[in-house]
Amino acid sequence: MTIYGIVAGGPEVLLPDLTQETIDIWIGCDRGCHYILKAHLALDLAIGDFDSVSEDILEEIKQEAKSVIVYPSDKDDSDLELAIKAVDLKAGDQMVFYGVTGGRLDHAWVNVGLLKRLAMQGFQVKMVDAHHKVSFYLPGHYTLYRQSEDYLSLLPLTAKVTGVSLTGFKYPLKHAVLTEGSSLSLSNQLIEPYGSISFQSGILMVISAKEL
Repeated sequence: MTIYGIVAGGPEVLLPDLTQETIDIWIGCDRGCHYILKAHLALDLAIGDFDSVSEDILEEIKQEAKSVIVYPSDKDDSDLELAIKAVDLKAGDQMVFYGVTGGRLDHAWVNVGLLKRLAMQGFQVKMVDAHHKVSFYLPGHYTLYRQSEDYLSLLPLTAKVTGVSLTGFKYPLKHAVLTEGSSLSLSNQLIEPYGSISFQSGILMVISAKEL
């Protein structure tokens, strides 16, 4: 199993401490390459059109990265989508995305769609920033462990998610139906050391959020 860390060019202030992340291969998208190098991490692949970095920074990226792929600014795919396509994912591999939140809303929304698509293909994916950890789940049974007093929100990424049951939560559910746009499953919390989520159909995005 390989864990890929893909860093996009979202606001630097929202990045977690990348040096504390458990990653096997670091991939930078455009300005995300600069973030990886600033953290003194090995930049395994730099990819993008690099329209958001200066010539000096681009030169540093080209010198430090093990591999560099430069695309023209006029292209059909975003830098993040190009990075995803460049990875030869195998069964069991994980992808952790940084710098994909907090910037332009249209970019963030597309990023969620890209990760949803990966989850539908059976890959383990999550988004991480300084305040949130976002995971994507297909139907099944899952165990979650409490991390401080973080809020947990379950958001449907399909028209509805059926058979939703929660145990160990402040607000438990039993065979509930969550519909897209509903606030029923917003801002829940684990009250036990661990809890469970199970559901029968649909796709769930689970957001662990710190109190701001």
